[in-house]
Amino acid sequence: MKNDLRAYGRIPSLKHMTGIMHLDNNPEEPITIQIKDLSPGGVLCESKTEIQPGTIVNMEIQFPSMTSDEPGKVMGKIVRCNRNDRSKRFEIAIAYIRKK
Repeated sequence: MKNDLRAYGRIPSLKHMTGIMHLDNNPEEPITIQIKDLSPGGVLCESKTEIQPGTIVNMEIQFPSMTSDEPGKVMGKIVRCNRNDRSKRFEIAIAYIRKK
């Protein structure tokens, strides 16, 4: 059995929880993401687009339970991007960047 070394517990995503990402170096080209899970430290998502670790991104996540149409906005850094051979998509781990 594997030990879970995560710093934060995960909250599995609700069905159809989506968002968009803008790369810091290319803000005009949005990338659609499907949220897999959330934690206080970051997001795990899937996308058709491969993104290199270390890339800074700005995300807009639409939470199904929100009463307003305004998405949650967060900045993050790609820490991992792996291709899922079954789905032909990329699984992307993003750590939040907290502004001071």
